[in-house]
Amino acid sequence: MNSLGPFSFVPLSTGTPNVNMAFTMTFVNKAYTQFELGWKMFFVTTSVLLFLFYTGLLFCGPGTRDEESEEPLSSTVEQLYIWWLGLFLIWFNDPLFQVEIDNPSIVTAGESQLSQML
Repeated sequence: MNSLGPFSFVPLSTGTPNVNMAFTMTFVNKAYTQFELGWKMFFVTTSVLLFLFYTGLLFCGPGTRDEESEEPLSSTVEQLYIWWLGLFLIWFNDPLFQVEIDNPSIVTAGESQLSQML
């Protein structure tokens, strides 16, 4: 088994004598996985807190009601775009990464790939 930084790999051969191709299986060590989990959870938590803060300001904060008639004011399209971007940022940070590590399956791998494509 060879080692390359936080990764280790096992070379596999194809079994065909005239083909110069090699496949490798890569494993990430436990310390790197724990580091990645900590980073992801930090950004998920930060994104959720900022999203909740922005949501509170957008819908309940100062400037959401007309001063004279006390009617609710509608948000601009740009403010709603930023709200949706904040919501997608939470999903982009892969909040289900712990589930993917604990219970690897095609469903959790697919969720991880979909969250990166948003």
